Amino acid sequence: MMRRLFKTVSMSICLISTHDLAEAMRRYGSDKRDLRVTLELTDLTDVMKDVDFKVFSTPANSPTGRVAALRVPKGSEITRGEIDAYTQFVAIYGARGLAYIKVNGRRQGP
Repeated sequence: MMRRLFKTVSMSICLISTHDLAEAMRRYGSDKRDLRVTLELTDLTDVMKDVDFKVFSTPANSPTGRVAALRVPKGSEITRGEIDAYTQFVAIYGARGLAYIKVNGRRQGP
């Protein structure tokens, strides 16, 4: 009975591959993703390689570095006070600050 039970249970277990974990880290920054959060990281490494701001250009030019951002829908509506509160919040986890860019609209064409 135990053998049959183990065989039945083990056949229904789905193993996660290393590729899946690497993909989760690239897209969400964690292999233990919170399914309630739908935001994905956007890779900015290539566009940050030639900027003068070394906080971005240094990791962008490092072989193991990466620059990524969260694209927050309606993020342009977040106030400066709210951004300051988020900055204080992430400091609890060791972050030295937050960099942000507000995009109020996109220009179409050249």
